[in-house]
Amino acid sequence: MEIKRKMSDIAKEAGVGLGTVSRVFNNDSHVSDETKSKVLSIAHKYKYTPNIVAAKLARNSVPDTTIGILLPDIGNHFYFEIFEVIYREIRKKKMNLLIFNYEKHNEKIIRNVLESGISILLIFNFKLDDTELDLLKYRNIEHLYVSSSEKEDQCIYTDNLEGGRIAAQYLLGKKVCHPCYIADKNHSKSSFDRFKGFSEVANQNGITDIPIFDGALEEKAGRDIARIILHEQQIDGVFCYCDEIAAGVIEELRNCHVAGIHVIGFDGLQVSRYIGFSTVSQDPHLIACEVVVAISRFLNGKNGEKVLIQKCIRPFLVDRNS
Repeated sequence: MEIKRKMSDIAKEAGVGLGTVSRVFNNDSHVSDETKSKVLSIAHKYKYTPNIVAAKLARNSVPDTTIGILLPDIGNHFYFEIFEVIYREIRKKKMNLLIFNYEKHNEKIIRNVLESGISILLIFNFKLDDTELDLLKYRNIEHLYVSSSEKEDQCIYTDNLEGGRIAAQYLLGKKVCHPCYIADKNHSKSSFDRFKGFSEVANQNGITDIPIFDGALEEKAGRDIARIILHEQQIDGVFCYCDEIAAGVIEELRNCHVAGIHVIGFDGLQVSRYIGFSTVSQDPHLIACEVVVAISRFLNGKNGEKVLIQKCIRPFLVDRNS
């Protein structure tokens, strides 16, 4: 018969006090990495998880179902369009929602997440490190990556390689011979994959020289890079990492009364419809709906059964002849 371990057992084997074990589970920055690793390793060995619900009840606090969202950029329109749908659906289900504007591997923010009493954490477009993931696990917090492909982990992601291929086929169909790519200046994996798919198709059609410009994910970056493109007078097609950049490029080209340069964005945001340019859509509304379905699957899981969610969103072309 397996013996159920207590926090005191973890502390004794690790050679530390109960307070130190508690601080490890709360990701306290004053605990050394060596001690954290030792405590988490022992907890993992005994499959120990702190009972957060019991702690809440001890403080006369009735636990509600709360969903947490980690956003690297709360002002990003793509994330906001997903979040808008998630928020609306979660409120219908009488759940609470907490948003954390995340800075990469910021211990204070992760500690706030752990102490917030959330049941599920949605992680947008970046990867937590192993220690952070272990802390979520030991606090019985489910997690789901959104817009990020993680092997053997819970994720809803877009096929960015295919999206890049679609963009290349679109520009080639417009007889573009000298395309360029405006990439995410942070050199994200999604940006790399979109260019990889794009260049794959371009290379197959004899186009090997594809200039790359790095831009912030905002319209201003698109306008600034469009001016550089116009000055060089060679490029006749632009593939933009996101619709916000594409909106800036289109605006600058129209302000300068320039025709003959074709532009395609990526995301499928509402701005692409309002301004009127082509985009490779990853359907933010669909992604949000898939996230809501995943939340239900987590909450309806029986007997602690692990739910594996890996959903690939297939992008598609929205042609507005831009």
